[in-house]
Amino acid sequence: MRAFLVIFSSLSVILSFAQTNQYGKKIAYRFENNINANLYTRGMGVGYSYGRIKGIYKTNYTNLELTYYRNAKEKRSSSKFSSSPRTFIYGKQYSSYNIKVSKSRSQILFYKGESKGVRINMVQKLGFNLGILKPYYLNLRTDDFDEYTAMKFEDDNIRFLTPSMIHSGADLGTGFWESTINPGGTLEFGLNFDFGEYTDLVRILEVGTTLDVYARDISVMVFGDSSRYFLTLYVRINVGWRSI
Repeated sequence: MRAFLVIFSSLSVILSFAQTNQYGKKIAYRFENNINANLYTRGMGVGYSYGRIKGIYKTNYTNLELTYYRNAKEKRSSSKFSSSPRTFIYGKQYSSYNIKVSKSRSQILFYKGESKGVRINMVQKLGFNLGILKPYYLNLRTDDFDEYTAMKFEDDNIRFLTPSMIHSGADLGTGFWESTINPGGTLEFGLNFDFGEYTDLVRILEVGTTLDVYARDISVMVFGDSSRYFLTLYVRINVGWRSI
């Protein structure tokens, strides 16, 4: 009798966590993998998330993301003195990238029906930022005007800010080995809308706000304000798969 009660209790727990996939089969999903595209009010990013599903109410994630910070004053231009297709951003001093490693938790707020609806979850994230500041280079004309060379703002600030001396933007990788590291942290809060809770396929739309903090001030533009605190809104699209 005791053995029967133990088996019955175990089955009840398993079935209570079971979900239905697209084929109508009851499955207790345990893991989730997804790739995400992120659009911020101050940039964009791509990432990967690995989740452990803790029943129907909570999922814990480990996240890796690469983001690019864009200043609102950035505007692409083409030199009037060059036929080069490579545009440039006038007054830009640094390119700002960020590698985020974080832990997050998704908890259910509103549960959906098995056949219709969207499950709404609250998402909280805490993690580490590895900020990367790469000097921004321009191809500037030399004194004879027939040749040009790659320079950053610190090399010749007068020439760097003189439009008639700018030939084009330098190659993307120029200055990579001169990059400096600026560590920090990230805090995120949002809501996600799960359209594929009962399928193997992950389809989640997420909106929220992110606070990134760095050890030192960041100034992307020569004439821009510097800050170590960045509060942004974001929209995230997650696509992936669940497994048992």
